[in-house]
Amino acid sequence: MESKGTAARINVSRKSYERVYDIFEFEENQVVEIKPGHTISTYLLHQKHHDVDTLMKNKAAENMFARVNLYDPQSFNFKKLILQKEILTIFKSIAKGHYIDMVHFFISVLDYKEVMDDSNRYEIAKELVQTYLDESAPRRLKFKYMANAFGPFQLKFKDCNATKCPPDLFTNFENLCIRSLQEVFPDVVKSPIFESYIEKKKKEDAYGLKALLKSSTSNDSSLEDQEEEEKAFFLWCEKCGTEIINLENHRFNNFEFKQRISHLLDLSNWRLVFENEYGKTYFSPEGTHNHLSNSRRHVEIKYVYEIQNYRAEQVFNAWMDDSAFSTRLEQVESSTFIDFITDGKYGHAVYHEIYSMSFPQQNRELVHAYCCRYEQDTDRYVCITRSINNPKIPETSKFVRAEVKSAFLVEQLTDTTCRYYYSIIFDPNGWLNPEYFSSSFKETLENNFHAKLMRHVERFEKQNRAPSGGLVQSLKHYQSN
Repeated sequence: MESKGTAARINVSRKSYERVYDIFEFEENQVVEIKPGHTISTYLLHQKHHDVDTLMKNKAAENMFARVNLYDPQSFNFKKLILQKEILTIFKSIAKGHYIDMVHFFISVLDYKEVMDDSNRYEIAKELVQTYLDESAPRRLKFKYMANAFGPFQLKFKDCNATKCPPDLFTNFENLCIRSLQEVFPDVVKSPIFESYIEKKKKEDAYGLKALLKSSTSNDSSLEDQEEEEKAFFLWCEKCGTEIINLENHRFNNFEFKQRISHLLDLSNWRLVFENEYGKTYFSPEGTHNHLSNSRRHVEIKYVYEIQNYRAEQVFNAWMDDSAFSTRLEQVESSTFIDFITDGKYGHAVYHEIYSMSFPQQNRELVHAYCCRYEQDTDRYVCITRSINNPKIPETSKFVRAEVKSAFLVEQLTDTTCRYYYSIIFDPNGWLNPEYFSSSFKETLENNFHAKLMRHVERFEKQNRAPSGGLVQSLKHYQSN
């Protein structure tokens, strides 16, 4: 039954009327005598209140959010929500003071990332820097630690030009904006505009609204949505917006591998500290912010060398083997495999490692997670690592808990040559300053990391055996999923 807009009398039973009276608009029933002694009830049908599909959708939406308080800021995944254009429009109308400039800057950065060519991006970037970031900028963003954030950004921006201007140039400022705008969010959810947005979203895009809530997953989510989900496990320094280790992040994912590989291959402005005929060793650019689990700043060391007469697979096999622990990080005197954790296609091995220190310093311990993968399209092997917390190894007074973060990549160049990249940040913590590891760095032609790695590879190859240990398990898990 469907109204076409013309009023008409119809004959329905009382039971039929009760089924549809809340969908259609009827006038009071009239009793009509059709012949002596026989009457029927009729109803004047005016129009539909709403069609059945809409009614069912509304009912489904109400059920979907029955146990969710959509006006509680804690119900939402803010990092997803803040990317919605309608929400940013609401923020523009609600924000006050210096938050207004943050909203406008954040919107401009999102637009900047959508620009496809470097030349146009570079022009936009220059305007954003002049307007919001430079020390003399008329609308300079007022973050608590603006100087800390602007320092590492300047290094990246100086390397930009009309032919090279990456979409992620403003990532650290994006992170700081998200953190700051989250402070305004409680005022936003109280506003009538936000209430209208929620009610409209419930009616027109209930599943889209659900995707903005915390712990919301979707099997058919886009790659962009999946990346946002993966980024949710990362932490960012409150002072400069760069990434810090989340010691409670017990998973590895595509986003982390992508970021770590990109950083590993980047040598722009890195400082050469040693070289020989096989390759070079670098320190990270001066002024960069390299963090572990806190805001302490470290110098990162990176090795880029070529190896003759060994294939990438042979080098990686030697690297994965449990006998390689003191090659990967000198002064590690023991390494014990304690756990293996899987999440989807990635699995990581957790090791408890003891780092030997000279008297009177106390020995350090590491709870160190290793995750491996093989990229068939590029024929390269990758292992990324970071410190992690694990209930099997609680902290004790016996050791000082140190932290580490590293990445190793080896790729085939020719039939007889491969190249590896290896970067590492190590923090002994305790009373020692964050520069301890880099300040004690010393390489000579006779005694250097590359020479030690080559000795290990040659020794392992002579044993003529397959590698063993948790790193091998990690690679096999990836290859089988």
